[in-house]
Amino acid sequence: MAGSGIWATHFVAMLAYSTGMPIAFDPGLTVLSVAIAMGLRCLGFATALAFGGAVGGMIAGFAIAAMRYTGMAALQLPARAVWDFSYVLASILIGVSLPGLALHFALRGRIRRDCALGAGLFTLAIVGTHFTGMSAVRFVPEAGYKFSSMVMAPFVLAIVVAASAAFIVGQGLIVAMVDRYLARRAQGESLRMRDYIAELETTQKALKKAGNDLTVALGVAAEASHTKSNFLAYMSHELRTPLNAIVRFSDTMTKEVFGPLSERYQSYAADIHHSGEHLLALINDVLDLSRPDAGHADLREEEFGPAELIAESLRMIVGQAAKAQIGLSTHIAADLP
Repeated sequence: MAGSGIWATHFVAMLAYSTGMPIAFDPGLTVLSVAIAMGLRCLGFATALAFGGAVGGMIAGFAIAAMRYTGMAALQLPARAVWDFSYVLASILIGVSLPGLALHFALRGRIRRDCALGAGLFTLAIVGTHFTGMSAVRFVPEAGYKFSSMVMAPFVLAIVVAASAAFIVGQGLIVAMVDRYLARRAQGESLRMRDYIAELETTQKALKKAGNDLTVALGVAAEASHTKSNFLAYMSHELRTPLNAIVRFSDTMTKEVFGPLSERYQSYAADIHHSGEHLLALINDVLDLSRPDAGHADLREEEFGPAELIAESLRMIVGQAAKAQIGLSTHIAADLP
């Protein structure tokens, strides 16, 4: 886009040049000047981005000079060109040096003043190269000059320059708008991705915290279970000591070792004995329940009579049932093993 702007500026200025003679333009050299302007300008900008603004600017400046003298060569008129090479050299120096400074300041771009200075120097390079180069030549009329068979009239060239510049500028604006839209879209996607990543990180932290809390809770639960097992073992031991005495003394009473008992006391002693054994069995069962938590579980196979177990269980609660006026009855099959 910049190359086309430089080319259009040159040929518009050429169309403004008045010689008092008929002029025309060679189409091949005119197209070549466009290619030089755009190709070397692209190379200059690419070099500036890769190796520094000064080097790339000098290449872009050389594009200005090369395009300018190729465009001058495309000019046809019935006259002989007489060149002052000191002005030619001055125009080339202006065209090469000023763009180097321009891109140096523009790419540095620390403040807006650098960008403005770069743009001003670039504009000065284009204008200075053109008008210094125009001062380097004068045309001496020649009789009998014949134009080439294929030439472009100034009016046709003006239309071509205007249309080309408008088309290229329009394409550049469209590309810039699309690029800006894509940049905004990419920025929006980047922000959404950043928010999504932040949300994932927050969720990860919450899960990590929940995992730590669960680990702590499991540790507390394990400690509580261990404490419970220790408590049950201790209480079982403390309870079995007096219960063993109760069971042994009631057994002694039922056997009437130290003298006979009445029938009622005999029955009471038997109930005490059975209740003590039952309570001792319950304590042993509680202790057995605490053993798996400690990693010690034993399985035992024992034979028992269901009728006797049911009768013993009812005997312990028959008194409470009678007080509550609740009737108890059992129905056991005769062939129950």
